[in-house]
Amino acid sequence: PNTHHDFMNGNGVVNLFASYMIVGKVQGHGFGNYLVPFPAAYYFAAFTGREILIYDNSPLGVICNLIECGFRSITTLSLNSSKWDIPVRSALDVNYFDFQKHMEEKTNITAQFVADYSLTPKSDWWAWYPQARECVKNISGCVIGDVMCSERFALQSLLVGPFKRNLTTDELHRLESVPNFILNNLTTTLRNKLPKIDIGIHLRSQLTSFELSSLSNMTAIKSDTDKLLNSSHTASILHSIDTKIKQILSEIPKSRDFCYVFVASDNEHLKHTLVTLLSKNPTLKVMFLNTNGGILHVKNLQRQSLFSENEGIVDLFLDWYLLSLSNSLIAWRKGSSLSSFAYSAQRISGDLARSDVRTRSGIGTLGYLLGTDRRGRLKFDYFWSYPVVEDI
Repeated sequence: PNTHHDFMNGNGVVNLFASYMIVGKVQGHGFGNYLVPFPAAYYFAAFTGREILIYDNSPLGVICNLIECGFRSITTLSLNSSKWDIPVRSALDVNYFDFQKHMEEKTNITAQFVADYSLTPKSDWWAWYPQARECVKNISGCVIGDVMCSERFALQSLLVGPFKRNLTTDELHRLESVPNFILNNLTTTLRNKLPKIDIGIHLRSQLTSFELSSLSNMTAIKSDTDKLLNSSHTASILHSIDTKIKQILSEIPKSRDFCYVFVASDNEHLKHTLVTLLSKNPTLKVMFLNTNGGILHVKNLQRQSLFSENEGIVDLFLDWYLLSLSNSLIAWRKGSSLSSFAYSAQRISGDLARSDVRTRSGIGTLGYLLGTDRRGRLKFDYFWSYPVVEDI
């Protein structure tokens, strides 16, 4: 699937001897929603000999203009750019359920162009077929049946790095306290070879203004934010995160006088409230990104780009990139479910060793989700994980 074929010849005629999997075609969703289903599509493309193409007009396509990605965009394949949208319009939409039916010979997906329209992770869809497990092992080098290792391999094949350009002076100024040993390597080093930071934190408040990608009603935004910040529940959340950080730090060997913590959020005021709290701890170097204004959801890509003069995409990806470099990742989301943004940042990190959450084998970033128990009390759980199929 990584073999590059001619998408069209110079006359704009589709090459009938190649087949393709388009990713990123589904519109109106967040960056993480394009990443968490990618491993499922990646291995179906591998099983059926399809080249993966990235849909240009999507958050994933825009991100791949910022950093080196492992697959081509649709428009770069055609000398006749006016023809590139033909296969997109005609592509057969597929998801993991279709992949399984194909494996079970209940259907036969023969379309030259297929487009993944999944939004949820189903990275283990292939794990129940012996021939597929062997194939994934040969492709990835992972232990047979190790779904999380296969996820890491697929995601690292997609978002390779380094950055294609240096950060501008303004972009560097927006990054607070990020050390030079990371900044100086962004444009020269592959993502999975960059130095790690100790702890990443992602707060997902899901305020209405954020979900609607609107900053037009400042009165409503301020009211929602004030309620969030003045809530006793929010105070308990931030206190729980502070306590969890201290627990994690107590388990880190004391080879230096401080640890690096990176804070990201979908709400600038909530982020700064936590930054202020954590900055009281002299053993922490608290890093964060200052946005020039409010924060908009990337699902409305055009509105975000216009509002931020294209700064928004860079800020979004820097948040995700630095979270993916964390040894430990703490995540909270309103409603207790796990944000795909944090989930994907955790899933990409690690190596090809056998995955084991208890020993951290293979897993580069250990994820902690702050949720509630049946009585409504706050508690931490590990991010959801797949077992190695051979262990079931």
